[in-house]
Amino acid sequence: MPDEIAIPPVAPELEGPDVDLIEETIQFVNARAETIGQAKIEIGEFLFEKYGNSDESHFRNGIFYPYKEKSYLALIADDDWPFKETTVRNMINCAVQAKWFRTERLRISHLGFTHQVLLTRLPNDDQKKQLIRRIKSEEMAVRTLEKEISRIKLSSGSQRSGSRNELPDTFDDIIDDYQNWMQPFLASDFISDLMKAKNNDPAEPVTLGRRKDMRDIINGIIANFEKAIELLLAAKTTLKKPKGSRQLQAPQTPIENDSVEPQDDEE
Repeated sequence: MPDEIAIPPVAPELEGPDVDLIEETIQFVNARAETIGQAKIEIGEFLFEKYGNSDESHFRNGIFYPYKEKSYLALIADDDWPFKETTVRNMINCAVQAKWFRTERLRISHLGFTHQVLLTRLPNDDQKKQLIRRIKSEEMAVRTLEKEISRIKLSSGSQRSGSRNELPDTFDDIIDDYQNWMQPFLASDFISDLMKAKNNDPAEPVTLGRRKDMRDIINGIIANFEKAIELLLAAKTTLKKPKGSRQLQAPQTPIENDSVEPQDDEE
């Protein structure tokens, strides 16, 4: 059976201010074309403001859900737009993280864009601050940082395992999370590139950078699967018999035994 061909995204029909916003965004990026590598965080901040209303609550598991969704999708599908959607998400995630850097007055001049993308996998806490300092003092390469972050997340998961018997007070956010977490994997551009990588066709190569971005997405989904397992274990623990409870038990059926004790003869 032939592989299903992924259909590329179609730009929604736009008019009025939405069209102006797309043009403004592309002009903003083009003005930084010569320093695009250094400008990715700045571009992410622009996108976060214009399409996300600077609202950090519109994130689910590190994935950005825009207020102006129609314009956002049209931008991604525009022929003049130079970034794939995965890169756009990384830029926006890094832009939000950069706000925390500034609030905490952290020195990050030694962090490249890929370093910052990897750091978005961790919560904004003291452990991340310590890791940022280590990146500088140890001149930590990207591959080394990726392994260190995996180790930290694995360690954090082990520490949380002792509290698996506690369910959250509300499931509202969790339902939103688990309904959306597979969307990046199921995106048409992701599936298309995944099939290209599978077929390994020299005529349609998937760049090393793109392959790495896709692995990052998969790692994020795997992390969510780990959270899902923890949630299921917590639910299972919650449904155990309460301590001190008395429940009606089914009557026991007498056990038949082939051996019969000898009895006195009846007279």
